[in-house]
Amino acid sequence: MKKIKIGNFYLLKDRANFILVEITQTESFEEKIRWEMIITPSQIFLFLSTLLTTTAMGAIMQGFSPLSKDIVKGFIFSLPLIFILASHELGHILAMRKYGIRSSFPYFIPAPNIIGTFGAIMILREKINESSKILKIGAWGPIAGFLAAIPVSIIGLNLSSIVEASAQQEGMIKLGSPILFSVMEKIIFKVPDGSDLLLHPIAFAGWIGFFVTAINLIPVGQTDGGHIVFSITPHFHKTISLITSLSLVIFGLIFWYGWIIWGILTLILGIRSIPYLPHQDIGKNEKIIAIISLLIFILSFTIAPIEIKY
Repeated sequence: MKKIKIGNFYLLKDRANFILVEITQTESFEEKIRWEMIITPSQIFLFLSTLLTTTAMGAIMQGFSPLSKDIVKGFIFSLPLIFILASHELGHILAMRKYGIRSSFPYFIPAPNIIGTFGAIMILREKINESSKILKIGAWGPIAGFLAAIPVSIIGLNLSSIVEASAQQEGMIKLGSPILFSVMEKIIFKVPDGSDLLLHPIAFAGWIGFFVTAINLIPVGQTDGGHIVFSITPHFHKTISLITSLSLVIFGLIFWYGWIIWGILTLILGIRSIPYLPHQDIGKNEKIIAIISLLIFILSFTIAPIEIKY
């Protein structure tokens, strides 16, 4: 087995897989594995595929063909978006590494939609028995993604432009602004009546970063928000998930049809109880992190995110 040493870490190659391992010494000076993460060829393929699909969509949104050399123009959208998604996953990874919890490498998900991806997921490879660890592992991802979305949005908004509302073409997408994104818009621009802000692809990547953060913090099932709720009140986790799913369906009927899809999916897949009860050790620090996560959810959420102008 080939291995490369990086400080206390080893990068091992076992057949087709790579394994990132952290080694510590016991009191008797014996080495033991403290944490590990397996990186498979399929995960690398999915990441590269997601980079390709997001780059293709970045080219399309600027009017370039993704089947030509102009596809590289899409990097201006895909790279900041991948940066935000990867920051989110890195937050989870750092939390799991801190507590020695084994997990998969992120599975990035390419998709034939307007942004080229459904985001990324990670799979825990062991049960977490302490509520404090569940909360921090769930919260660190969206906190990291949120922090990454802020500078991306600021840079992108400064590159955006104001256009007359009459200049908008049929089929153009109008975005609802999360609170923080809207505040940044107002600081950078004063959009006159009869005009709209045309987002630069980097700004759009920042907007998606806030949207993804809000989606992940919705308190349902095994989302990050669901894990935070489970860590604080495991007995009411299923009830809160059910109420949240039904609320999404109602929001979809009133504000944005996409919430209906999310509501139905979470009803089908997400309201099941997590099948164990962790040791309750939530303290002051965990409560502060939970409050920060709630504030981030409020600042990132928009009740009517997308409207297509016909």
